[in-house]
Amino acid sequence: MKKIILIVLSLALLSGIAFAEAEKKEKWAGIDEAVIEKYATDKGREAAEPLFNVEGDMLLFLFAMAGAFGGFVMGYYWHKVFVVGKPDGENDI
Repeated sequence: MKKIILIVLSLALLSGIAFAEAEKKEKWAGIDEAVIEKYATDKGREAAEPLFNVEGDMLLFLFAMAGAFGGFVMGYYWHKVFVVGKPDGENDI
């Protein structure tokens, strides 16, 4: 039974990847096409390639993961940074 579930999930994943490749051109232009290329052509220059050339929502995902990682690190060290690190007398309100 576990093998069948694993095979079905694998096929679903592979078919999802295949359908993602056959995606149509988006109706809404991204910030690169809509703003940066427009101003670059207005000023007589070519638009430069982005520093991190990622497609779709990958950049949003990476920012969310970095924020989550920073939150976990800050949560882990919260007591050491804001409570234990203060001189005596500052903890009293």
